[in-house]
Amino acid sequence: MMTNSPGLLISVRSLNEARIAQQSGADLIDLKEPLEGSLGRVGASVLNEIATENWNVPLSAALGELCEWTPMEIPDNFRYLKWGLSKLRNQDWRARLENQSVDASRVVAVAYADAERASSPSVLDVLRWACDRSAGAFLIDTYGKDRGNLMSHLSIEELKSAQSQCREHDLSLALAGSLSESEIEALMEA
Repeated sequence: MMTNSPGLLISVRSLNEARIAQQSGADLIDLKEPLEGSLGRVGASVLNEIATENWNVPLSAALGELCEWTPMEIPDNFRYLKWGLSKLRNQDWRARLENQSVDASRVVAVAYADAERASSPSVLDVLRWACDRSAGAFLIDTYGKDRGNLMSHLSIEELKSAQSQCREHDLSLALAGSLSESEIEALMEA
């Protein structure tokens, strides 16, 4: 979704939920299993079932943590693909992302605001990679959901800086991490 205005991403776990999301006005339908973590992957059967439908909005899929990734066939109609980078801080996560058999424009570069806890690369490092590689989008999320939300880890100023860099590189920015309605409103104003 290369736009300058906010859009509604609705995460779903099944075909029925995806249909409801589309009917409810989602701008992007995101397939994931939250019981499996921040970027928990659903089963291949659900992925393929959703892929067989016709959608009037883009689809994205959370594919789990890259350090645990077992390659699988990913349907072509998923516009965006996301892997978490936990446990990869001291490894060559860039090469691992680049070695996925998908076009870089489909990859959502995911940074965890609580990078220390996730043992992942910093938000800034992931953002630089996303800009350099013309990734499909840049997502800032939280790895752990029990120690505060996105705003507990990053300031409005840091998020504005990320937004500015994304705009400069024509890169969509997505924010997640248990944001409240008032925090979403504050971010939209910023």
